[in-house]
Amino acid sequence: MQAVLSYGDGPQKGKSLSWYCRLFGLTEGSEDTSSGADIASLVQAGDWPAIAQHVRCDVERTRALALRLGLVRSRQVVSQ
Repeated sequence: MQAVLSYGDGPQKGKSLSWYCRLFGLTEGSEDTSSGADIASLVQAGDWPAIAQHVRCDVERTRALALRLGLVRSRQVVSQ
């Protein structure tokens, strides 16, 4: 993880989840049309479907990044 945080010219503080996913070539959650910075205005507008979509995409991105970095292992689903 330290190697990721120090990628390029030094610590990458303040980089977005999307930035890290692009860095590793991950496409999960790419259909998200909003960012965390948009959430306050989406709440004010009552656009709960857009908020839910953003959260789903963030979860997909976080999972994909954690898998890529080896922080978690994929769980296999067994059909019954």
